[in-house]
Amino acid sequence: MNRTIIFDTETSGPVDFKSISKAKPGKDSPWNNINIAQIGYVVMERGMVVETGSYYIQPIDNDPVINPYCPKVSHQICTLLGTDPLIAMMQFFSTALTCKTIVAHNLQFDYNLVLDFAIRVGIPEGMINQFSYLKRFCTMRDTNIPGNRWYSLQRFCNAMGTPEFSDAHDALSDAMMTAMAYKSMWGKRC
Repeated sequence: MNRTIIFDTETSGPVDFKSISKAKPGKDSPWNNINIAQIGYVVMERGMVVETGSYYIQPIDNDPVINPYCPKVSHQICTLLGTDPLIAMMQFFSTALTCKTIVAHNLQFDYNLVLDFAIRVGIPEGMINQFSYLKRFCTMRDTNIPGNRWYSLQRFCNAMGTPEFSDAHDALSDAMMTAMAYKSMWGKRC
């Protein structure tokens, strides 16, 4: 079965990209200062969406969820409606491990964030290792749109002919938009 998982994360606060740009996940890494507030994913098989998932994640380490870029992902929502971090990440990893390929719009960021967060919340090492062997595709870096190699998800979707979307910075919505644009690139091969 050739399944692909397209995912996105929203963080609990703004991220200092310079401090993490070359850092790897693990103990005493700057990634330890970033928590996932929401994770969303879309699973595709033969070009069709066969599964979706979205989890607001309960704050850990008394980390307030204050991210000005994601006003819909608030501390109140994560506290009241959030899933236990271990349960949410176990569900994500269990689903991802049924797939051959993982896709994200800024995969380097989302992939490293998910790995570090998974280690911190207690995902078994074997699952993390299996996840690290999945084929990876970054729609931001691995596509060749003339004029600019670094572009927003909205700009990427526009270039791929995907309709405008107004629910940006919601992990499931962003994953769905990435999936639509990815499908327009690969068709039934995704």
